[in-house]
Amino acid sequence: MKKAKINIITKNNKMKHFISLFLIITLFTKCNSQKVDYINRKFKIDLLSYNEKDGSFKSKKLDSLFNYHNAKYFIPDISGTQTDNYYIKVININYKKIYLLIYDNNNFLRDTLLIPSDNVFSINAKLENNKNAICLGKFDKKNSFFEIHEIYELSKNLKLKKVKDNTNIIHCPLPLEYLSEENVGIENYYKYGKLNNKTIKALDSGKMSQKWLGTYSAYFSYGEIGGLNVGWALTIEINSDSIKATGDGYQMGFIDLLTAKENKNELILNHLKNLYGYTLGVDMNPEFILIEKNGKYFIKSDWIDYDIKTKPKKLGYEIEKIK
Repeated sequence: MKKAKINIITKNNKMKHFISLFLIITLFTKCNSQKVDYINRKFKIDLLSYNEKDGSFKSKKLDSLFNYHNAKYFIPDISGTQTDNYYIKVININYKKIYLLIYDNNNFLRDTLLIPSDNVFSINAKLENNKNAICLGKFDKKNSFFEIHEIYELSKNLKLKKVKDNTNIIHCPLPLEYLSEENVGIENYYKYGKLNNKTIKALDSGKMSQKWLGTYSAYFSYGEIGGLNVGWALTIEINSDSIKATGDGYQMGFIDLLTAKENKNELILNHLKNLYGYTLGVDMNPEFILIEKNGKYFIKSDWIDYDIKTKPKKLGYEIEKIK
């Protein structure tokens, strides 16, 4: 009888152990699925309490979303921004982690993104396939340069997908953290790039490859006017910090900053800011087009007078790359 009794107790213990294990697994699975429960649903942050001293608050929903217990949440000054088909809320957790909450315009939470502690982010970036994207990286304020580390494409249903570093970025706005009154003017010299594959973005209008870096020079002759041979010289300097066009000569004098956008073997240069003399004019679009063909460079522009003695070739006026 004792033996039978011992077997019954053993079986009961095994059953209790099995039930306990089942409950633990169920609870674990439930905890880890909380975030999924809130995704693709309307999500309004609840405030259980608010601390006026440090601006922190408690939230049961955010605890469930991020698998925290009684965490402190903060909404930074850069609390969010609206785009055409989505908007973003920024949440700081315990002064340690920053998340982006991606909402559609119907207030449905579609996805979240953790921002590394040493990174800033640029939203509403555009990729070569006309997709929306969010770019993460480090910003050098002194040189107004955004070094991009990660690119996340946003699908039509606002799901984030990390894409390859060599994905072509058509436009990447100034990181959200630096869009403030104290940083007015910083966007005039803003540039971004992915240093790992040695590409840069010149100022404000697109990406350009290393082959365009250098100084270009050309002289355009009007022929003889008043007994003198006259004309004007054009110099275009392209480096990783800025693009500058200088015109000097007969009834000519200007120094303008330009922006750049690369299109295959062409570099399209547009007006950004006048530094000296009369401006080339912001209505000229584009101002200059640099063309590379078999190692030679040519330039087209409505600003180059077609009555001058030097006549253009089929690709435009030949321009020397001097360094």
